[in-house]
Amino acid sequence: MWKCKNCGKRYAKQNQSHKCESNPVEVLLRFDPKLIALYNELLDGINEIGEFDIKTSSKAITFSGKVAFAVIYARRYGLELGLFLDFESNYKGIYKRMQNSKSKIYHVIKVTETSDITSELLGLIHSAYQISIK
Repeated sequence: MWKCKNCGKRYAKQNQSHKCESNPVEVLLRFDPKLIALYNELLDGINEIGEFDIKTSSKAITFSGKVAFAVIYARRYGLELGLFLDFESNYKGIYKRMQNSKSKIYHVIKVTETSDITSELLGLIHSAYQISIK
């Protein structure tokens, strides 16, 4: 595990290439009350899973254990939640899957209403977190 001395971000590889930049969460969510409400609802559920870091960049909010387990992007329709899992989930809210590495599949989920933040979704986030702290 390597931590950049400039920005404090943690990475799995020593001296991993990255940009030392961040934005306040409100800026990334475009000061949009709906997006902020969705983010806060997600955060309430995520806060219960254990210790993790939240880092922002110019475009995303990243949640990390030892490595990243979730990424949030602001979109016109709501939030786009990306989860790094070591299995292919058939959760109904997933609209895209990509092989991220030999052992990880990146799952993309649209979160448009607080009703999308179900116990099943929070369970998937918890699984991603558990994978990230191994």
